[in-house]
Amino acid sequence: MIKKYVLLLFTIFLCVASFAQTIQGHVYDKNTKQPLETVSIYFDNTTIGAVTNNKGYFKIDYSSNTTSPLVISYLGYKKIINQEYKPNEDYVFYLEEDLNSLDEVVLEVKDEWSRMKKMKEFKEQFLGSTKNAKSCKILNEDDITLYYNSPKKQLVAYASKPIVVLNKSLNYKIKYDLQEFSIDYTIQDVLVGNNLKTKKEVHQAEIVYYAGTTLFSNIEEETNPKILVKRNKAFNGSILHFMRALVNDQLEEEGFVILQEGSKVAPEHYISIRKTEREGMVKVRISKEMEVVYNNRRHSSIIMVAEEFTVDALGVYSPIKSLNFSGDMSVNRMSDALPLDFRLETNPF
Repeated sequence: MIKKYVLLLFTIFLCVASFAQTIQGHVYDKNTKQPLETVSIYFDNTTIGAVTNNKGYFKIDYSSNTTSPLVISYLGYKKIINQEYKPNEDYVFYLEEDLNSLDEVVLEVKDEWSRMKKMKEFKEQFLGSTKNAKSCKILNEDDITLYYNSPKKQLVAYASKPIVVLNKSLNYKIKYDLQEFSIDYTIQDVLVGNNLKTKKEVHQAEIVYYAGTTLFSNIEEETNPKILVKRNKAFNGSILHFMRALVNDQLEEEGFVILQEGSKVAPEHYISIRKTEREGMVKVRISKEMEVVYNNRRHSSIIMVAEEFTVDALGVYSPIKSLNFSGDMSVNRMSDALPLDFRLETNPF
């Protein structure tokens, strides 16, 4: 029996527009009213970002259809996520020091796992286990606090700083500001060796959930064609690819097939779509668990757990908890993640 892994991945996303503008402003300490230097300002889950100068000033590219919240993040301060912004206005943000201690949260229950074991589990679920994951490296593991809660059979993680990941395979440096991370396990008895009476308990990851904001940048400024091919491969068959095909009514053209009891059915058998007042955005309902096959070999299942969800022109769906994925779509993790301003390279060579 194949175990289903469910991935609930929460991020806040971007719509890209046809022409660029800018957003600018200043960032200050809330108490001292002094400017803060090197504050990170970025649109979540994109490659678009900037840092403040010694006067707390920033200027960042902006596209008129952008829907991704603007993230204002600085170590030791509470992060601001601003969803209301317009170009050609000067913004002023006041950051408040974050005095909360994470250590107090995780020391209430006895932890039975070694840090090595916890880190192994964390990286396997956070980075993934695909080919791209083998080229990924977390540069600041010491900033990650891990705790296994035995009664709950749950591993949780906290990070005092944004987790920095180098993905050499896709040429991305990723800064992930972790807000929540948990793995819920089930325990199974597995036979050991040839003795049918000898068993051991094995933890199986059943539900993986992580939440945070993400900033992508290229490790090397020039991305060679081989890297572009790998990025295209990561995109093909992904959740982002499926959603973009869905909103454009091109599921079959993009290689996605919907199956019912092993037989191909029309997408409208499961999916109903209606337009919204916003151009390029639709509301979607999936009537029941849906089996999806990409390129005749990659199988996934999608279960809707909310009444409906929206998808924009770039394939960004929300609320993110409205869907559960299992199979191929649930396997990809941070090592296969792409910024939402990613565009498929049709001819990388």
